[in-house]
Amino acid sequence: MIYFLRHIRANFLVIIAAIAIAACSSDSGWQLKGSIDGITDSLPDYATLEGQNKLGGWYVIDTLSLNSDGSFTASGTAPAYPEIYRITYNGKSVYFPVDSIDHLQFSTNVEAFDRAYTLSGSDNAARIALVDSLIYAFIGQKGIQALDTASALKRRIADIVLINPAGIVAYYIVNKTIDGHPLLKLDNKPDLRIYGAVANAFSEQRPSDPRCRLLSDIYIQNMKRNTTQRDTIVANEIGLIDIELPDASGKTVKLSDIADKNKVVVLNFTSYSQDFSAPLNIELRKIYDRFHASGMEIYQVGIDNEAVSDNFQWRQAARNLPWTTVYNGTRTDYISTYNVPAVPAMFVISGSTIVSRPANVSELTSALSNILAR
Repeated sequence: MIYFLRHIRANFLVIIAAIAIAACSSDSGWQLKGSIDGITDSLPDYATLEGQNKLGGWYVIDTLSLNSDGSFTASGTAPAYPEIYRITYNGKSVYFPVDSIDHLQFSTNVEAFDRAYTLSGSDNAARIALVDSLIYAFIGQKGIQALDTASALKRRIADIVLINPAGIVAYYIVNKTIDGHPLLKLDNKPDLRIYGAVANAFSEQRPSDPRCRLLSDIYIQNMKRNTTQRDTIVANEIGLIDIELPDASGKTVKLSDIADKNKVVVLNFTSYSQDFSAPLNIELRKIYDRFHASGMEIYQVGIDNEAVSDNFQWRQAARNLPWTTVYNGTRTDYISTYNVPAVPAMFVISGSTIVSRPANVSELTSALSNILAR
């Protein structure tokens, strides 16, 4: 009888341990349950989960198969620092924050994928959804160009930043762009103060966060720019801001010289040490082969992160590329001048004027087609 009771007790403890292990494993990472309404046979049957590298650029983590009703699940391990991820479908993206083991819910439809979605499951997720809804409601009424002077909207968003200026939502806000148009114009002092509040909070509260250095550098450089005359800054924003950097052979090449010799120039800030570099250059090669004969050139600026101490990797890659490649290293003046919070970043220059800031290769192709068809 005693042996029988001990046997039952032992089996009971094994069952309890198995349940505990299963519970722990289910809480070991974050999860997003999503749904996309309105998918038809002519549209993709998958979405992608994308993450940010140390320089803020995006790379594919996973391909997510969509069920017949448009539902899907994305998941990952708990990050060392709070992170921003995004779900991309049919060329549009929705961003969501993850802090530890969040379980989030997301829903939208094909027509208004990134502009009329719901996101819940954490306070941070709700705040990002609120920020996006405020921005897109404003754009719907007044247009994207009106963002530059949207003081009431930015005061509302600044209140959200101040809830936790060292948080992932604040980071998302100060680096937010809409169709290549930055939410914050850093030559505008009120906007720069918002950016500075986040940069300072990260420096004080999250000094080891990988984002801290870039935030600080961009803020300091733009503080210096704001001490110059306003007219000079405005001229720089609409005209070509020259760059002088060495190519793979050590020869200094000026962006203005390349612009003078070509009908249109694609200025691309990138990092050869990052996962996105090779796939991006493959796409740029397709664009180069298509448009170069019509007067298009690429001026590609290689940027290092803190972990890269020399330009060997850049020189090896640059020698195999047909376009103009120059090396920026870890300097931040050109990054801040062009207001580049993340790489890869692209600008289209025509007639010594910046005419477009494409958010992706698709927008770049469209911009080049329009310019070179004139």
